[in-house]
Amino acid sequence: MRRLRSMEKKLSKNDNLKREYCEQINNLLKMGAEPAPNQSTSKRLWQMSERCILTGPDLIRSLLGVLSSDSDRRVAVSADIKEMFLRVKIRENRDSLRFLWRNNMNENPQEYRMTSLIFGAASSPCTAIYIKIATPQNLNLAAFELRGWASNEIEVLNEMPDTRNDDNVQLGGDTRIEKTLGLQWDINNDALGFNLGLRNTPTEVLETSLPPTKRQVTSAVMSVFDPLGLASPVLITGKCMLQDIWRSGIDWDETIEADAHKVAKMGERHKEAGIDQNTSMHIARPHRGELHVFVDASEKSYAAAVYWRIKLSEHESAVSLIAGKLASLP
Repeated sequence: MRRLRSMEKKLSKNDNLKREYCEQINNLLKMGAEPAPNQSTSKRLWQMSERCILTGPDLIRSLLGVLSSDSDRRVAVSADIKEMFLRVKIRENRDSLRFLWRNNMNENPQEYRMTSLIFGAASSPCTAIYIKIATPQNLNLAAFELRGWASNEIEVLNEMPDTRNDDNVQLGGDTRIEKTLGLQWDINNDALGFNLGLRNTPTEVLETSLPPTKRQVTSAVMSVFDPLGLASPVLITGKCMLQDIWRSGIDWDETIEADAHKVAKMGERHKEAGIDQNTSMHIARPHRGELHVFVDASEKSYAAAVYWRIKLSEHESAVSLIAGKLASLP
């Protein structure tokens, strides 16, 4: 009850958040929850607690592994499972997943219990992925509906039963960009890239008219999602600057006059780093392939880059960047 009141207090301060939160809860009550019975034969009658749930074995493939394993295939296909967790029903231990809710603070709270996996529970990823692995040939058996199909071959998309999720596609001239696994996928060129939006960084900071704060610099650097290390040449400035800032011991909202130009430099390099800074996902099957690893270090950082060199013919070769890794010195 104390957690419910704490959440209601938070929602009362933000009408938009309250409306969206209530919509999500009501949708959950329709699809993945039911009123808890007053009498139950279960010996476990618990309110939901993350601390008591076992995570299970780690069945999630590493993102780097997924991106790397598909790089030598000619045709790439991606799709999302619609409402994956809600599709997995709980037969036992529903009374271990009880919770309180009310749409109006003047009403008495009602007790519900989950009938499906819940998003955010430590055990949900393991359970859902286990079912997906157990039914690889027919996802319909697990009620897993695939949506948001994307592929670098139009013939593949023409055979799919549903249409693409248009919200994930950016059309600009002849370039088609899909958002997949947190990266930018140039479908026409079959290439992966990254996006340094720096959306949370004020324009005045990027233009050096205002000095940044420790909070703004941290947000700008840590907001970049780059599992393949493609953005390392752009992020190196920010990471070294962030390390110096933390060593200085300044407060979160204290301005950093001397480093304003470095944040602006990140912004300028971000403008130059678009889909052209990609790594190719596929090169035709080679006669012979070689992996080349380059490493280097400076006084502030060290890095490694892995390239794939293939011999297409006796006098022709091709090189593609597979991944990079950057770290600042401790």
